[in-house]
Amino acid sequence: PTTVPATAAAAAAATPSTSAHAEYSGVIGRKDHKAIVPKGLHFDPLSSDSGPQQIESLCMSCGEQGMTNLLLTSIPFFRDVILMAFECPHCGYRSSELQAAQYAEVGCHFEVVVRTPQDLNRTVVRTEHATVSIPELQFEAPPSPDRAGELTTVEGVIRSSIEKLEELQPLRRIQVPEQAAQLDAFLERMRGLLELGSPFTFALDDPTGNSFIENLRAPQP
Repeated sequence: PTTVPATAAAAAAATPSTSAHAEYSGVIGRKDHKAIVPKGLHFDPLSSDSGPQQIESLCMSCGEQGMTNLLLTSIPFFRDVILMAFECPHCGYRSSELQAAQYAEVGCHFEVVVRTPQDLNRTVVRTEHATVSIPELQFEAPPSPDRAGELTTVEGVIRSSIEKLEELQPLRRIQVPEQAAQLDAFLERMRGLLELGSPFTFALDDPTGNSFIENLRAPQP
């Protein structure tokens, strides 16, 4: 589950502070990180020159056979990744996922101070093992095996987190109105991040080493 402050009202009153962080930092191979390599994953050899490959796959929604498209692509200054898109012609179910083409031997930690629209548009590779945090809001989205790996942006992660927190708000407003009001205040703070009124820190931590935040100054550190 996503972690928010004990009282969302306290988070709404939090004062942003970014002076302790560099504009961008990425650490590959932290001493306290030993890579976790998922087991049992296998792909037939893919080539970025051969274009998408298709394989029949079981639809988890209706149990019929659908089609998965696999594409090997390279993310600049990161590594090769496999993009997977599934579609079922029987029930219309669709899904997409990202997997690393090679697994890292060590974990990684990235932080960026978000100040500009360009920062919000930084490419983010987020695996199901990654933790996203925004310290100024005491917000943390922990790893989730139910969430597929994704290729997104800083803004995309924030918007999807807002949508996830909003899912049960209509029911909360009926059953626990005080908690719903606190969460509404917290969600307003999260939406405010996208308006760039104040700088904030966006951090990504992945013990598998397969997540990434784009460095706009690459190949410089």
